[in-house]
Amino acid sequence: MIACTLNFKRLINSGQQISMYYICSFFSFFGGLMPYILFRGFYLTNLQFTPLFSCDIVPYFINYSLSDGLWTMSLTYILISIWKGLKNNSIIAVTSLAPIIGVVLEYLQYFQFINGTFDIIDVFTIIIFYLITINHYYYATKKPI
Repeated sequence: MIACTLNFKRLINSGQQISMYYICSFFSFFGGLMPYILFRGFYLTNLQFTPLFSCDIVPYFINYSLSDGLWTMSLTYILISIWKGLKNNSIIAVTSLAPIIGVVLEYLQYFQFINGTFDIIDVFTIIIFYLITINHYYYATKKPI
């Protein structure tokens, strides 16, 4: 993700801005998978994957909330890539689907409509990572918010 930010200006000048959004989306998506692979473990149908490291050494935020924010960031970058030609207000309307989906899923967990554990830190993480991504987009394109 740092590489996305560092090379953004150079890639914009060379006309490769859309592909850069896809690259940022790719890294943020797989960055969201890392806590599951490294610290938490997960189930895939009947297969159980055990974590590579003990989760006792990892802060709560990294272990449980960071993935939600990174996946929101990934979806927001994908939506920006698809609808890049829209005006400023339209970009915000389209990309706001990403945090809305994340927050709705969290509250569905709260009301036990879907499996999971509601966490207010996840809700804040989703919103903050969305705002970071939108701010990054406007900074990179020099469009005023």
